[in-house]
Amino acid sequence: VPGIPWWGAAIVAATLTAIGIAFDAGAGDKALGGVFAACYVLGCLAAVLAVQQSGVFTAVIQPPLILFVAVPFAYFVFHGSTFTGIKDTLINCGYPLIERFPLMFFTSATVLVIGMVRWYLGAAARRVVATDPEPTTEAPDVAAAATALAGKSRRSTRSTRSAEARAARAAAADSVAL
Repeated sequence: VPGIPWWGAAIVAATLTAIGIAFDAGAGDKALGGVFAACYVLGCLAAVLAVQQSGVFTAVIQPPLILFVAVPFAYFVFHGSTFTGIKDTLINCGYPLIERFPLMFFTSATVLVIGMVRWYLGAAARRVVATDPEPTTEAPDVAAAATALAGKSRRSTRSTRSAEARAARAAAADSVAL
């Protein structure tokens, strides 16, 4: 199934989240608002919908990870990059995360449901393809193709040359041994 690789899904979600942070930073109120929330949700949804089947797991687990990194980073940038102490820093980074827990929870739950549906549909499609390919009704074409294939040599030109060279070397070695 075509789609973006797992790392592409992470880039899509992180980029849209960063766009939301940048927009809210440009607004000047030093807080993450609705634009950030919309960009975060859209980025996570776009990632799980656009990723290849093999990368669905990455797209499903990334929403809480992105929020866990993006929110403290945004507040660190919005309020200056001063370090006043570990307790103050933990409170200033933890409180915005706690405020955004519903956003993270509902985004993660939605992405998980979409990911599970994609996983189920992908597994069902693989089972159908593996068990019973659709029979063809065009017997004359199949018979003609089988006849044409039977008339051709199964070896490629390169392997035929290699086999001929080996036979010539074996014949030369037999004639020298006599």
